[in-house]
Amino acid sequence: MYWAKQAAEEARKSGNAAGIGRAQRSLAETYDIVGMADAADKAFLEAEERLAGSRADLAHTYLKRGSFLWTTARREI
Repeated sequence: MYWAKQAAEEARKSGNAAGIGRAQRSLAETYDIVGMADAADKAFLEAEERLAGSRADLAHTYLKRGSFLWTTARREI
């Protein structure tokens, strides 16, 4: 968890939207792994917002979030 948060913080410092989005996606996955579903959902949403300008990254994030929603029984897909 510590390193995922560090990555997200460093990405924020860079100011690069795509970098921030990818770091948020990784943080969301980490939250999911440790059972923090609400935090994961929020991080996935932020990643999607940051990655709006990168279709490939956004598509990957949609895939990851869809899997997260399915496995946490949040079947609002």
